[in-house]
Amino acid sequence: MVEYYKQENNLPGTEHQCYYRVKNYGNVGMKQLLEYIGEANNGVSEGMAQGAIRALADALRRFLCLGHSVTVDGLGTFSLGLKLRPGMEMEPVADDGERHNAQSVEVAGIKFRPTPTFLDDVNGHIVLQRAKTSKITRSPYTQAERLARALDFLQSHPYLTVADYRQLTGLARTSATVELRTLAADPASGLAVQGRGSHRVYVARG
Repeated sequence: MVEYYKQENNLPGTEHQCYYRVKNYGNVGMKQLLEYIGEANNGVSEGMAQGAIRALADALRRFLCLGHSVTVDGLGTFSLGLKLRPGMEMEPVADDGERHNAQSVEVAGIKFRPTPTFLDDVNGHIVLQRAKTSKITRSPYTQAERLARALDFLQSHPYLTVADYRQLTGLARTSATVELRTLAADPASGLAVQGRGSHRVYVARG
């Protein structure tokens, strides 16, 4: 039995006020995965399974880095998504505009599109049970007021984190992260982004 719940949505530019989410019961790591494969498939040792998984990961990396998408039968297709590096702005559509070099672009993530048969198989095995609706604690400030609080914070601090912005504005983590990225992409906001991944912070735009 897997619980799902209705999550209130307050992200800008979205059509629906709510969306459904599956309750996360924790992450299954490599050890547990290998144990299950060994138990579910007689004759497949944990070592053999681990070698096959590592070989698959290595093959995916190789072909993705060569510009291919990769389809694994019964599972789905993997492909790359790109983004500009922090601090870079999108070049104009016209060919005669300024062009970025390859150092301005990086891989944003690896996209996965399941095969219809795999999706149908998951739907055929899962048993869903509805849980309580999850409501968002809304910020008491408008976006302009939240931006003003962030800029005021940066007058006495070298940088602003998502956690700082949450504390200043009352936004949920996802909403705070999305809003900061949106603001930092707008030169008129006065915010800029530095770093990447877990080291990403926001500073006053110079």
